Amino acid sequence: MGIELRGLSRGLGHLKRLPGESPEAREALLGDRRLILARIGIGRHAAGKSLQLAVSRFNPERVLLIGLAGGLRHEFRVGDPFVISSAALWPGDAENLSIELAVRLQEKFSDPGKPLVELIKGGRRVRRARLLSVDSFVGSTSEKRKFGAAGYDLVDMEFAAVAAAAQESGTPVTGLKVISDTLSHNFPRYRFSAVEGSRGMIPPRLAANSFRACRVLGCFALVWLEALINLKK
Repeated sequence: MGIELRGLSRGLGHLKRLPGESPEAREALLGDRRLILARIGIGRHAAGKSLQLAVSRFNPERVLLIGLAGGLRHEFRVGDPFVISSAALWPGDAENLSIELAVRLQEKFSDPGKPLVELIKGGRRVRRARLLSVDSFVGSTSEKRKFGAAGYDLVDMEFAAVAAAAQESGTPVTGLKVISDTLSHNFPRYRFSAVEGSRGMIPPRLAANSFRACRVLGCFALVWLEALINLKK
């Protein structure tokens, strides 16, 4: 979404809009490195397709997917930053979750609590996370508890599909996610599906949380990119 790119865009300064409609993209420089900021859309189908088009069009060295996610652990707070260490696609709507199937989808990973970057600006610790991508917004506490019980830390609607599309092209992909809603945030009446769109107004608390989280996200992505560039020197 545009809101998810805005914080990083501000940190990079001057951006040049690139021609072409899909995906909407802008060019920036960070040091001597060329960055392409592409808005790939909402939902795994749109995001996966847009990512394939972007890889074909720009032939990137690597993909960095940044965005918001729902937190599935009691200790997670709005604005907490994570690096995705494993991701799985859920084949159906969130309402049809089967704990057994979700457990089979889960990928093993090492050192789940190990900090990757001790602190970013704002003093937030960065952790690894297991993420599950679904087709609709997970707003209710009961749904979040099911995903958490299945072994996942975060839930979103895009990353696993984007990772699969990037992997098909042989392009390395990293995911940076910041929490916009926690286990204690309950929005059972608000529904959003990438296929059906939105039902009801976005809850004011969710909107406010998202803006807060996106400020951290922009800073997080910029620090990560600067560290990556410095490592390559």
